[in-house]
Amino acid sequence: APATLIVGAPSDAEALLWTRALDLVTSNRADDINVIRIGEPPEGIDTGGRARVFPRVDDVIDEICAEATALTDSLRARRRPTTFEARVDNPSEVFTPTVVLIATPQRGIDRLLTAAHNHHGLTVVVAGEFDGEFDRELCVEGDTLMLKPVGLRLTPAHLPPDELPPA
Repeated sequence: APATLIVGAPSDAEALLWTRALDLVTSNRADDINVIRIGEPPEGIDTGGRARVFPRVDDVIDEICAEATALTDSLRARRRPTTFEARVDNPSEVFTPTVVLIATPQRGIDRLLTAAHNHHGLTVVVAGEFDGEFDRELCVEGDTLMLKPVGLRLTPAHLPPDELPPA
């Protein structure tokens, strides 16, 4: 989905976001994904090694939008509707999608959401209450995760506090 909102208790929403960030930058898929982190993770979680880190959306939004536009134009030129189909068609070509993880709603997110909906290869995940156009919502409350609009109830994967190094 181009745009996902994570809501619930702020600590639960942020824990899910940072767990997702850690998963993205430590997985074997990390070389094929451009991960951009906006905001500071909790003590003990370092995603900076494979993610680009910015304090504010405004610091990187022009670059993200330009990359998404270029990727979309490249896919259109190859007559491929998604980055996945382009990779399957020609594995030697690089079509790197971008995942933007935002810890705190802030100015500039609307423009980023518009870019994600209008271009391929860009996904935006925002933790916290934000009134914008989202394709999916993850409502996390303790040990329950509800995926909307599907209504699927799951157990969220997150890093428990006792697994993090002490502050």
